[in-house]
Amino acid sequence: MVLLGLVGAALLVARLQELVVVLLIGIVLAEGLRPVVDACERRGIPRALAGAVLYGLIVAGLVAIAVVLARPVVTEARSVASDLPAYQARFEHNFSQALDQFSIDPGVASQVGASAGGIARAAFGIAATLVRGAVDCVAVLLVSFLWLSASARLGRFALGLLPLQSRVTATSVWQEIARGFAGYVRGTAINMLVIGVGTGVAAALLGLPAPALLGVFAGLTEVIPIVGPIIGAIPAIVLGFTISPYFPLLVALVYVVIQQVEAHTLVPLVMRHSVGLPALGVVLAIAAGATLGGVGGAIVAVPLAFAVQVFLVRLVAPWIRGRTGAASSVPQPELTIGTTTRSTGRR
Repeated sequence: MVLLGLVGAALLVARLQELVVVLLIGIVLAEGLRPVVDACERRGIPRALAGAVLYGLIVAGLVAIAVVLARPVVTEARSVASDLPAYQARFEHNFSQALDQFSIDPGVASQVGASAGGIARAAFGIAATLVRGAVDCVAVLLVSFLWLSASARLGRFALGLLPLQSRVTATSVWQEIARGFAGYVRGTAINMLVIGVGTGVAAALLGLPAPALLGVFAGLTEVIPIVGPIIGAIPAIVLGFTISPYFPLLVALVYVVIQQVEAHTLVPLVMRHSVGLPALGVVLAIAAGATLGGVGGAIVAVPLAFAVQVFLVRLVAPWIRGRTGAASSVPQPELTIGTTTRSTGRR
């Protein structure tokens, strides 16, 4: 019966995959905004009023951004769509010239160039899919607001199911997870804004078609860790072939510079005290999230992996040590940091 119950639950989750992803993203967003609501409550503002005002400001900000960007983005999207045959012809010509410089078979160059239209349409099809995700964004905001309003009662109920000696530890673990979620949401929002504005300005200076659309697309894809910047650069590189055979190299270089500046300045500054996952854990989490939940799964994969890491380190590892009789006084393996080696155990 237990096995059948687990199989049934797995099938139910698979059927409700999109709903589960929306719920998880909403929870991560709610925990990311909780510090703001808590700060307002400490200043004497009722919690319900603080949450309503905060989400009202978020919705108003999103609407204002949409209104400001709607006209140039729609105009540029229509322009690119109407001029797509001309862009494809220039792409094929310049791409073939670039490949000819490397003595590649003209037939191969022609076949690759002929697929340029499909590549461009696919890239902007992804952008259209992201735009259509506005409905999911509304659902995420609604779930996030409801979770922020009901999580206190739900938390008290969950703690009431635990033994008294375990409640302090459980509260501490959840608070650590919530702080990681807050840092991740704050860092992702700042990164999206900076990359979107920086990319749009760079595209305009380079003379690429549809710079506002490219900036919005790059900012939206920044929410996907690791692979998001690569996806965000593809439309600009493809459009670079409509200018000259070697212009995509300059476009790719500019995108790499922007991403490197962000990675070495903004990311450490914003996320220094938030999610601390190893690189292998991040890659595996994103791969698993994308496989199970698509783009939404990839978005929520890193904070969920951080929660799993906290659960393993704070709860599972101490339980295993208690079962195996391991003690902190047992000499531990030496830690090597750079070229400095020090022992963490006692002799």
